Amino acid sequence: MPTTASDSWLPALRRRLHRLCPPCAGTFSYYVKDLRSGMALGIREDDAFPAASVIKVPVLLAALDLVRCGGVSLDDRLRLTAQHKTGGSGIFQHFAEGSEITLGDACTAMIALSDNTATNMVLDVTTVPGVNALLDSLGCARTRLHRYIGKPEMPGPAGPSQAVPTEIGTLLELLARREILTPALCGWALVALRRQTVRSMAPRLLPEGTRMAHKTGSLDGVRHDVGLLWLPNREPADAVAIADGGEEEEDELPNGEPAVFVAMSRGVRDLRWTVENRAEVTIGRAARAVYDALALV
Repeated sequence: MPTTASDSWLPALRRRLHRLCPPCAGTFSYYVKDLRSGMALGIREDDAFPAASVIKVPVLLAALDLVRCGGVSLDDRLRLTAQHKTGGSGIFQHFAEGSEITLGDACTAMIALSDNTATNMVLDVTTVPGVNALLDSLGCARTRLHRYIGKPEMPGPAGPSQAVPTEIGTLLELLARREILTPALCGWALVALRRQTVRSMAPRLLPEGTRMAHKTGSLDGVRHDVGLLWLPNREPADAVAIADGGEEEEDELPNGEPAVFVAMSRGVRDLRWTVENRAEVTIGRAARAVYDALALV
């Protein structure tokens, strides 16, 4: 079948992404979908990877689905206990037991700060089986949350939670198209993802002002960045502010159809926890390759 103008970017982008992988001496997967044209590209897109903090995206959706059903409110207050506390990313591990925060604030911290303790507080609301049931209902049966974050002693399947690039891409597409939850709750989720504070992977080489809503994940030998990328050549002049009446740039969602960008890795030999980690740099180069390819479409 001859290549058309609408899909001519695919082969060149695939070659460019393949060339990025060898220096990292690890296994990389990419899933990219242009939501305007519907064209998609995948490299190892159906492999399972250690989920790391990317699993917090389905946890967020499960919490918001309970809000949609009326079972809980984002204003409900959650009480921090010793059982919630765990190490790694986030600040709530340092808060006094008995501290209270709203479900909405816990969800924001879970995404924007990747706060592990806040995630465990949210999981009290959603439950682990509840998150997996939502994934099943959305056709994402291979992406699995095994247990609370940083709690290996809890029952559940052996090993880390897992995520499949195409399934994570499906969740992001459903959010972008407002085809799950309600339009307002999709917007709430996207603004939480826009507030992501880790900028050392996908956004690192993008032109200043490029908008992303994304979630990172990191373990030893594992780096992920998954999200939605808006290209300026597709945006109307005005963006719509929808979060809390805020005026911060992160509280704005662009109009126009974004691209889904999923980059996941495992077995990366560079174990440095710095922004110069070669996997983080590679994911940044991959996001720039996608940006450059779609900017011409």
